[in-house]
Amino acid sequence: MISLCLATPSGISILAGYEYGRQLWETQGTSLNINDNFTIHLSNEIESMSSSFIDGFFMEPIKTIGAENLINILHVIGNDYLDHHIKEILSEYM
Repeated sequence: MISLCLATPSGISILAGYEYGRQLWETQGTSLNINDNFTIHLSNEIESMSSSFIDGFFMEPIKTIGAENLINILHVIGNDYLDHHIKEILSEYM
């Protein structure tokens, strides 16, 4: 399993914005092999994510492997709510 510790600025508790999600994917997420199980580690400071951020961050993996496959191989650590929330948003693409 491959892991990514998502680096975000200190003091930020909500990740929001499609463009910000795309930017973080392009600078950090492209190192992931999205054809295999992977884990994203979030700072304990991150309490929530907007659907637009999730859309931007995961757009390339959705295009490449599809939302259903992505949901099955993705695990988010740092906040149990966010693991469920992200997969709920991704399921809207199915």
